[in-house]
Amino acid sequence: MDHIHEYRSYLEFERQFSPHTLRAYVGDVLQMHHPDMVKITTAEIREWLASLKVGKSTRSRKVHSLRSFFKWMKKRGYREDNPTDDIETPKTSRKLPVTASREDISKMLSAINGKQPRDYRDQALFSLMYASGIRISEALNLKFTDGYGRIDPDLGMNDRRMIIHSGKGDKDRVVFYDDRALKALERWIKVRLSIPAETSALFVDVVSPHNRMDSEAARSAFKRRCRWVGLPKELTPHTLRHCFATHRLEAGMNLFDLKELMGHSSIETTARYLSVTTDNLKKHYDQTATR
Repeated sequence: MDHIHEYRSYLEFERQFSPHTLRAYVGDVLQMHHPDMVKITTAEIREWLASLKVGKSTRSRKVHSLRSFFKWMKKRGYREDNPTDDIETPKTSRKLPVTASREDISKMLSAINGKQPRDYRDQALFSLMYASGIRISEALNLKFTDGYGRIDPDLGMNDRRMIIHSGKGDKDRVVFYDDRALKALERWIKVRLSIPAETSALFVDVVSPHNRMDSEAARSAFKRRCRWVGLPKELTPHTLRHCFATHRLEAGMNLFDLKELMGHSSIETTARYLSVTTDNLKKHYDQTATR
């Protein structure tokens, strides 16, 4: 159990996983209820997986979670092997990312026009995510100051060039954002300066005790903003990342350039957005074709 607690801390503080992702990764490991993760064998893991009454996608996720955990154990020297190396991940039909049109996203962002602190925060957060393609966890981990009382230069306020530290896969990368996001960010920072928060996080709760905004609060805020303009309820903050990718490809961006901006380790991951783009073009063709 000590190894699992240490692994959880690694995911939370070093990998900076969101609470939702953290629960999934650690929960899958805990579900095995094995007394000694140092000695568990491949055969025992296979037997446990076979006993589960779950679908292919859930089984695939559990294999991925276990593989990640034992990879960490081997790297830390707790095991000499990874017992999941010979366990195949079940093949699943990968769902295409859920997206929205440029017009819908613009409508949602334009509707955040109130003068309350939460309005300035939400406008900055969602405008920045859509303009840059960063993950919600990366956005919520952005720093407000650099430790010396100055606005963190990594935000790129001067040239709209932002540095994302330790995103998924522990890779730093440079992303960019547009004038709309910059103006929203400038307005929010004026408000953020007046909030007496102990955290250095850029995005915080606007009510006391002004903690760093978490993913659940961001999700609720996004759902509320979408509901106000009649957008589908299945949209989430991560939809903004999907929209960034598909809209850039539709505008002619090179797939390899998009891969770098998204922070993907594999071009295959980025290429799935090509299917969404093709589907969108087909819909537009059908809507405008002469009957």
